[in-house]
Amino acid sequence: ATAATGLASNFRKDIRLEGLKYLQVSYTGGKPLPPISVLAKMTGEPNNGKQVFLKTCSTCHQLGNEGQPFGPALTQIGNKLTKDALYIAIIHPDNGINFGYEGYVIKMKDGNVVAGIIASETEDALEVMLPGGIKKRYEKAQVQSRKIMDNSMMPSNLHQLMNQQELVNLVEYLHAQQSSQVSKQ
Repeated sequence: ATAATGLASNFRKDIRLEGLKYLQVSYTGGKPLPPISVLAKMTGEPNNGKQVFLKTCSTCHQLGNEGQPFGPALTQIGNKLTKDALYIAIIHPDNGINFGYEGYVIKMKDGNVVAGIIASETEDALEVMLPGGIKKRYEKAQVQSRKIMDNSMMPSNLHQLMNQQELVNLVEYLHAQQSSQVSKQ
């Protein structure tokens, strides 16, 4: 079950699909979701949504002082996205990859493969941010090739690791993340 859950949330689609041919994932929800327009009208419990965030999202996203700065920060995300847009971002992360968060697959000359976000680049080195917010430096002389990923590094089926009410609670929590004073410019 642990291996299946890990494969279900792997950012590399080819590994995810191949692994899931052999391992069955049992989702806590187990049934199809209603349309996003219906989900967006549902209300959830933000405190329970926070627990879902900490369990499922905080490995890659930071909200306030909690979580890791790998994907886009979610502090004040409620000022930026409607509930509909939050559901779309969670259920279909490939629909919109934020600038600066494009994933790369980097093949090393020694045969290793690294996947992450290029945080910085100099003439001699790449600094790659890995899931979990870890930064690692690679000498360009060690790099055989690099290719931008077609998909988001956020797994497209991550929402399947929670039931419908947990998803609703998560979106309610994220939507509640609003600045008390939105600047009017």
